[in-house]
Amino acid sequence: MDTKINFLIIGGYSCGNFGDEIILRSLVQNISKTFEYPKIKILPFFSNKKFILHNLEEVFTAEPIQLFRAIDQSDVVIFGGGGVIQELSKRKSILRGVIKNLEIALMLDKKCILLGVGAGPINTQHAKKLTKFYLDRVNLITTRDKKSYDFLRDIGVKNKKLYITSDLSFCLDIPKNKIVTGTDINKNSKVGISIINLYRNKLLNKDEYDRFRDTFVDFCRWVIDECKVDLYLFPFQIGHEGDLVECEYLRERINSNKVVIVDTANLYNFLSSFNKMDYFVAMRYHSVLLSIIFKKPFMAISYHPKVISMMEENSLSQYLIRTDDSIIRYQKVFNLVIKNLEQFSNNLREILVQEKKKANSNFVYLANLIDKLKTTENKTSFFKYNFRCIYFFILIVEYYMHRLKKFLKRRFFEK
Repeated sequence: MDTKINFLIIGGYSCGNFGDEIILRSLVQNISKTFEYPKIKILPFFSNKKFILHNLEEVFTAEPIQLFRAIDQSDVVIFGGGGVIQELSKRKSILRGVIKNLEIALMLDKKCILLGVGAGPINTQHAKKLTKFYLDRVNLITTRDKKSYDFLRDIGVKNKKLYITSDLSFCLDIPKNKIVTGTDINKNSKVGISIINLYRNKLLNKDEYDRFRDTFVDFCRWVIDECKVDLYLFPFQIGHEGDLVECEYLRERINSNKVVIVDTANLYNFLSSFNKMDYFVAMRYHSVLLSIIFKKPFMAISYHPKVISMMEENSLSQYLIRTDDSIIRYQKVFNLVIKNLEQFSNNLREILVQEKKKANSNFVYLANLIDKLKTTENKTSFFKYNFRCIYFFILIVEYYMHRLKKFLKRRFFEK
């Protein structure tokens, strides 16, 4: 394509989550392949410079003027991958950030696209109605699995440009010179583990999570003692209250010199370490995807519907365990992984081919849509222009009222 296009990619980037950073790199890589000399900017929901894992141009989202200008200067606004259409609780609502940015982008007549997203759960009727209202007005939606597609249809989304694809991670072209292969001097088999604090993330209550922790620690000790392996803990989220704290806790509880926490300083070092594993116990969704990408036999822990969906859609349910399963079930599934090693590896090769094909269709839909949109002229009415000005004024007032409220709270109520 010969027309230069300004893309603004919005998502949960720059907060130290390796899954989201893989999605971002895949997006940038494939947009650059599909369009000639695109200009790409990133607008993260929660940016933290300490945890930035990329070198792309970012927009500082806290200032409404910069946010408004960034969206206004773009041609296409993409909400790129991840579980952006969900509301686990009022405190952990990614959906609010999506709705706020969608509202501004649609008001500015921008082409809005949700690409390879996960949807659900949304707990309140108000949030479901808001989601339906805005998603019916975007130009394109692709979901990473069938459950997300069904969820959007169930809450009433009638957008005709809604398709099932796959996670954008499957499109990432990983340079071979960036991934270190080969074996270490230590000849023990290596088992990788990803874990998430389900209590802190409001997915289990305290008692349920304590029981899960105890079972998981016992399982890890059994794997080390009975299977003669080394354990490598992969913290996929290194930001605030991330997986690193949980990995350190797990290492302390297991109390063995055969437990190592993987270095998180660089994405490709992280992926190289993943590629050296023989097996994987995958809890984080993107550890399941990377197990498929690197063709590593694995068992998955079903902490979220997206994990269950990925396993069921690829006929891997026999390798899925629940958080309330007994240690006997853990041992049984792990032995099944080892026993069916060759068959499992062959299945993963077939699954990878299918998932890559579905994931690449995200960019086919995107290219086709932009080809059609290029032929239509966008005219803004006088009413819409004035409405933008009023909305922008409200946005600025709201921002400074929020700052004033925080200042007064610190000044008078937190002494």
